[in-house]
Amino acid sequence: MSRIIAAVLVLTVAAGCSLADPSAKHRQAIDGGNQRIAEIDSQLADVAAERKSIEAEEASESKDARLAELAAKEKKLLENKAYEQEAIKGHEAELAAATEAEAKAAAEKEAAEKEAMAKEAAEKEAAEKAAAEKEAAEKAAAEKPPADVEGADKAAAEKAAADKAAADAAAAKAAAEKAEADKAGAEKAAADKAAADKAAADKAAADKAAAEKPAEKPADPPPAAGAPAAAPKEALKNADAGNYQLFEERFAAVIREVRSALLKR
Repeated sequence: MSRIIAAVLVLTVAAGCSLADPSAKHRQAIDGGNQRIAEIDSQLADVAAERKSIEAEEASESKDARLAELAAKEKKLLENKAYEQEAIKGHEAELAAATEAEAKAAAEKEAAEKEAMAKEAAEKEAAEKAAAEKEAAEKAAAEKPPADVEGADKAAAEKAAADKAAADAAAAKAAAEKAEADKAGAEKAAADKAAADKAAADKAAADKAAAEKPAEKPADPPPAAGAPAAAPKEALKNADAGNYQLFEERFAAVIREVRSALLKR
């Protein structure tokens, strides 16, 4: 019993870790989509086999009804398969983007570590050089005659002041570089977050538009066997087309004769 509990705990921790990793989450989604597509393909194969069996039967209303039912089932399965395929494409695109971002972050981290190591080596070399120069100066001062002791002390004091000023300047420069690096890191993090938020908003808008898209109007069913074909509609003649004349233009001569006869009376 204790072994079972331990196994369950291990699986729970592994699942939690995988969900915390966006890349692992996308990989799980892709694997699940491929499994569902495999199940759909299996169902489509069953539909095809059943259709072949039914088509071998004699014509009947029952046969037509079962074939129509199979067609509807096949259409639904194909729609589900297309949906899964689109979902997999989306996860693959996001996984590629996440992988590229991880690789970029790793390269930047490696470059920063190399720069820090080079800086540390340069500082160590400078410190060793300063210590050697100090030791040499102290040795030279010890070897000077007593008359030159005061001058040596003054030179040592001046050198110590110069060394302190150089150290202070180096510390101020290091602090400024650190502040600049922190600022650049904060700006980069803000830009990455804005890009991620925009990508999520665009995806949500696309999903909403796809969900609100009206279904396509089904095509008119074909006429039943033996039914008379519909008579073609006669196109209306445009008054401006062809050899068209007004009433007055067509019977202008008759109208003139009638008017002439009335005036004579």
